[in-house]
Amino acid sequence: MSRALITESYLTGIANAIRAKLGVQDTYTPPQMAAAIESIPTGITPTGTLNISKNGAYDVTQYASANVNVSGGGGDVAWNEPIVRNWDFSNPLNTRGQQSYSGVASINGWTCVSGTTCVIGTGGIYVRGTGTNMYYWIPIDTSDYTGKQMTISMLADGVLVSDTVIIPSATGNITTISASNVSFWMNLDSSTRMAVGFYHTGSGDNSLIQAVKLEFGDTQTLAKQENGVWQLIRGQDLNTESAFLRRMASNF
Repeated sequence: MSRALITESYLTGIANAIRAKLGVQDTYTPPQMAAAIESIPTGITPTGTLNISKNGAYDVTQYASANVNVSGGGGDVAWNEPIVRNWDFSNPLNTRGQQSYSGVASINGWTCVSGTTCVIGTGGIYVRGTGTNMYYWIPIDTSDYTGKQMTISMLADGVLVSDTVIIPSATGNITTISASNVSFWMNLDSSTRMAVGFYHTGSGDNSLIQAVKLEFGDTQTLAKQENGVWQLIRGQDLNTESAFLRRMASNF
């Protein structure tokens, strides 16, 4: 058997390599090095969570899980077209130019009920007065809606509420969702008209109503959570809403 001279620098190099692999600062005698080498894992056990907040390439091999929360204008997030128009009250179409309405048509497409007041606030609207405050008529053909699955949702005071229903053939209330002291209801009024509106259950201002949506399907696509905060998936385009409401008015 050939012989080799083992110097102190060789042993130090081996010990440094062991410490680097194990992530420790231990010292070793030559007899301990074999056991230490055998204790080096052949692979790294993934631990922790990688938080991904923007598009890019990520090495996820070291993590047990990943939390993907990529913001953007809804390009990679599901989106259904809204049936109720002028739905984004943080940026409402308001061609009449008033900051509050009472007992008249208010922001485009919506009517403020007599005896109540609808106020445009910062980031949303408020309704004042107990009972139904503001409503929106939807002209429909019953055959296009009966038996279809629809989801209604509301974002108010940063809280998202929603419900999925099957549209009945009989007239009457379909569903009501609530956040704080304001409710958002959905009625089938007749074979040619459906309505949604707000019902205020308290005194003074209700919750800040930021946006609402009515859409086909079983999933709300109004808002998504970003860092624990509900944000609209998309804001509305005022030109699009204006054109749609003009067409709806001519057909209703």
